[in-house]
Amino acid sequence: MGKKSKAKASVGHVENSMCETTCAVAMEANKSTIRCLWFALTVALTFQAVSIIYSVVKRESESREALNDIRYCRGEATNAFSAIVREGEQILARIAEKEKQLVGISKTLDEQKTTVGLYIKLLDTSRIGDAEGALKYTHSLLSMGVEDWLVYDYQGNAAKVIAKKYAANSEKRKAYMEEALEAYKKAANLNGNESAANVAEVYAELDQEEECKAWLITAQQSGYMPERTAINGSALTKYSKKPWFQTMEWKEYR
Repeated sequence: MGKKSKAKASVGHVENSMCETTCAVAMEANKSTIRCLWFALTVALTFQAVSIIYSVVKRESESREALNDIRYCRGEATNAFSAIVREGEQILARIAEKEKQLVGISKTLDEQKTTVGLYIKLLDTSRIGDAEGALKYTHSLLSMGVEDWLVYDYQGNAAKVIAKKYAANSEKRKAYMEEALEAYKKAANLNGNESAANVAEVYAELDQEEECKAWLITAQQSGYMPERTAINGSALTKYSKKPWFQTMEWKEYR
């Protein structure tokens, strides 16, 4: 082979080497570019992911705060409703109590009206001498819970009058006299022994001298002795000759 051929071959070989080197350098440059692009893309994606995560966390936090606010408002509403219910129950209880009081007042007024009516009938029957009627009305008043010495006094008067309509030793006479005795005792207990002389008179009707004497002494000590002339015709006169009876200090007529 000639020198020219060897020179051409050598030049071609150099050119090929340079081409290969250039290609290798280009490939390395492309790889670096690709790596840079990949890194940039990774950074961008990571930043985007972080932004998304931050946004999600923020929204979740805001949702929790909103939920807590809702729960708080619900609790406040529940407490307010409970307070309204309690206040309503208290108002209803006060209304019920007032209604109960009004019913009680109405009942009391009705009872008072009935009581006054019975008192009037008692006084009317006593005034005309209707002992049976008077006794009936005293029983009605006492059954209503009336505790009035005047009612007991009228009861004793009526029972005593009725008793005297029966024979001296009859059971009915004794029963009415005993009713009169108990009525006068209750009256005396309520009026400070003002009815003590009436009790003594009934004991005289029942021939119980010692009891009669004791109650006359009670009447004297309490300042409620009747006038001497007031007992004329009563059972007390059966003891008029007794020494104890003659020492009694009767009320003076003025």
